[in-house]
Amino acid sequence: MGYLIHLFFKVFHLFWIMLDQYKVQFCIACFIKFSLILCFAVPTYSQTSDFFVRTYQPNETIEASQHNFYVTQSLEGNMLFANFKGLLTFNGKSWKLSPIKNRKNENKFFLSLYPTSDGRIYAGSENNIGYMQMKNGKLEFTSLLKQKEESFNSIIQIIQFKKLVFFLSFQKIFVTDGQKLLKTITTTNDHQFAYLHLAKGSLYLSKFGSIDVWDPSQLNFVPYTQHPFGKINNGRGALTILLGHHRQKVLSLFYKQGVWTRSGTEPFRKVQFPESVEAIFKEGVRRAYLYDQNTIIFSTFNQIYLLDLTSKTLKKVFQGTSFIRYFYIDQSKNIWMLDNDKITQVELSSPLKNYAKNLDIKEMITHQDGVFLAGVGKKHNLFWLKPNQELIPLNFAQASINLCHAGDGKLLAGTTTELFLVDYLRNKSQKVFTSNGIYLIKNDAQNNIFVSFRC
Repeated sequence: MGYLIHLFFKVFHLFWIMLDQYKVQFCIACFIKFSLILCFAVPTYSQTSDFFVRTYQPNETIEASQHNFYVTQSLEGNMLFANFKGLLTFNGKSWKLSPIKNRKNENKFFLSLYPTSDGRIYAGSENNIGYMQMKNGKLEFTSLLKQKEESFNSIIQIIQFKKLVFFLSFQKIFVTDGQKLLKTITTTNDHQFAYLHLAKGSLYLSKFGSIDVWDPSQLNFVPYTQHPFGKINNGRGALTILLGHHRQKVLSLFYKQGVWTRSGTEPFRKVQFPESVEAIFKEGVRRAYLYDQNTIIFSTFNQIYLLDLTSKTLKKVFQGTSFIRYFYIDQSKNIWMLDNDKITQVELSSPLKNYAKNLDIKEMITHQDGVFLAGVGKKHNLFWLKPNQELIPLNFAQASINLCHAGDGKLLAGTTTELFLVDYLRNKSQKVFTSNGIYLIKNDAQNNIFVSFRC
């Protein structure tokens, strides 16, 4: 609770700073939204996914804050988190927190990270840019700004392009050579910066209403094309959040307007998707990546989807109850996701898949007809997973902890006191044996059934 109070006053402080750079209506809207998020930022752990999900609770990341703003991966494979108390790293087994100090020797937190091959981790905060590097066994931060140049510019993205490192905020882009600041590019409130994108060997800048491209001869971004969605609505306008090249066309995914393409000098054209997919787009696509050549992965408020551009189908891969602050795709094509107070990993690359979620499965057997699952469920206690992956609940009311095959189309299932013959083809069952202390039931190759008892 103390942290929320501290963060509330920090948001209030930023509100007054923003008044010097943004319109009053936009500042008020942002302040209200941030305040509401803080009010409802309570621990919630309900989530659904067909993939294996691993949630790291705050007590596992010892000494770190439960709040993380950004996640990425080093070239060595370690996961890097911009934690409220410093840089948090995870090597797959253990966590390590490295506090970072500012010029006043106060703990510093970052909003964006970008590791490079020379061992540096470029970082951007609410008022500074620079890089972290190990010196004398300690991680130290070197600022690329002079103290008088530090001002409110929350860095939302860092990207390296042809020996230059770009730090992006909504109203400024800091262009550096990694050692010093070369140029600061500014924009107006009506054409704020949104995202930087690498595609076809060029660096593109997405703005409200247009897309620019980097011109090294001018050391600046120059106009590339206009798009029809430039209005800023309470800070979440219809901005381009993904720019790639798909089948020789520029592909753009807009905040609530869906997928649009552009070929040559032609204007942007809408790509129509099924109504169910368009309905998800209208919820607001907040972050997106090109997952593979024909697939986009994107997030809405609390869900993550895979969008197949060829078949125009959508697959939900995760649904939570908290706002998804940020997500990242690691080197193994798995998701690392940040919400209000925890870190979640979704294993998209795993060949295994979840079946009969939220059930307490006690026993499982295989057969040419499929896989049979027995346990303690809320509505059903016995399931038949067919070879075609269809999962059928069987009409069996007893909590089952014993299971074996009992001939064509038959199962023997039961508890510690009763055994039932289950006809899974007709979905019927009948009691065939009663005794105390039933421990195990097994069948041999001749289908003889053996029952063992507790002494």
